[in-house]
Amino acid sequence: MDNQGGVAATGRPGPVVVDMPKDVMASRTIFNYPKEIKLRGYHPFYFGHMGQISKAIEIINASKKPVLYVGGGVVNSNASGELLNLAKKLNAPVAMTLMGLGAFPANDDLSMGMLGMHGTWYSNRAVDECDCLIAIGARFDDRVTGNPSLFSPNSKKVHIDIDPSAIAKNVKVDVPIVGDVRHVLERLIPLVQPLETKEWLKQIKEWEAEHPLRYENGDQIRAQYVIEKIYDLTKGEAVVTSDVGQNQMWTAQFYKFKNSRSNITSGGLGTMGFSFPAAIGAAFGVKDRPIFCINGDGGFQMNIQELTTAVGNRLPLKIVILDNGYLGMVRQWQDMFYKKRYSHVSLGTNPDFAKIADAFGAKGFMTDKTSEVIPILKEAMEINDRPVLIDFKTTEEDNVFPMIPAGTSVAHMVDYPKSVGELKAANAYVEAAK
Repeated sequence: MDNQGGVAATGRPGPVVVDMPKDVMASRTIFNYPKEIKLRGYHPFYFGHMGQISKAIEIINASKKPVLYVGGGVVNSNASGELLNLAKKLNAPVAMTLMGLGAFPANDDLSMGMLGMHGTWYSNRAVDECDCLIAIGARFDDRVTGNPSLFSPNSKKVHIDIDPSAIAKNVKVDVPIVGDVRHVLERLIPLVQPLETKEWLKQIKEWEAEHPLRYENGDQIRAQYVIEKIYDLTKGEAVVTSDVGQNQMWTAQFYKFKNSRSNITSGGLGTMGFSFPAAIGAAFGVKDRPIFCINGDGGFQMNIQELTTAVGNRLPLKIVILDNGYLGMVRQWQDMFYKKRYSHVSLGTNPDFAKIADAFGAKGFMTDKTSEVIPILKEAMEINDRPVLIDFKTTEEDNVFPMIPAGTSVAHMVDYPKSVGELKAANAYVEAAK
């Protein structure tokens, strides 16, 4: 990363708005491209202060129950290799945010998957009970922390992030390090010591055995099963785009991302309709790996017309619709927190998505049988001259678990399927907090 990338590509990458007055746009000038950026208030940090890194090393080397809390900054920094080296040297477990999935291989023994509101039970417990939390390229957002005052209460916290405004924004940390993740880790890794974490990792494995990610399979298709089978058939090598809501969370839970930049999602923006256009973009950029586009039946209809773009460019997309007839996540909240007072979440009669795909020139499939999921996915993966759309008719009323109700803490985490009593207690906590 250097200044030649411009403001949009340096620091914390993101969109840049340039507002040009009409008289300036209508004027003529001679433009000389600058060799470096010099803008008032723009001073990106890259390498991290060595004094702060030394303080972090003291805390890390003294810890017995460390956790690496990894966000999208690791992906942006192309620091997956350095993260893997740090985790292996420390023998420390890794929990990832939604945007950090793929930064660390999910099939590694040290991976705890996603943390936060719909994170794994064991990752949330580990973060809650650790003595050293090393936040790397993450921003302590509310979907991770819940009630910030109750988040990881017993840990010393090290926070590495390139954006100074993210430091101590939501959670107070003991050692902030402002810098590019990859450069900071390159300095930090040689100075940390291997830690004795055998008992800590054993405890985490016990939590995982007691509370694994799970669901009840049957004749009617479960969305979790579909995503799990996509992972099995692609061996974790696909680029997967997800939309918003339950399909986004189940993708994060049940697809084990092995590679950085394989999980394409709009994160917390809640951009319904995101998945399909994102998959089209991914298909233009990635030619040697399958592209799977995971959608809900509501979100897909927001950009269904882009089938003509995908067909016209003969993109070998695999479009999966988890079709439950609802705006699923909104229905889940109305179910769990508003006494099932459903409002505008039933989609009524959906169109025949498979026939629509055929009409556009794609290949359409539809099934409501669990036994047909694998055969259809296998057939779809053999079709590479056009998009394939698969309409999976899934269980109508299914909820994403685990779940930490908004504004609460790990103490109120609700697991599947033993959720009724725990949910009532969590609801009571939320009501009292109001």
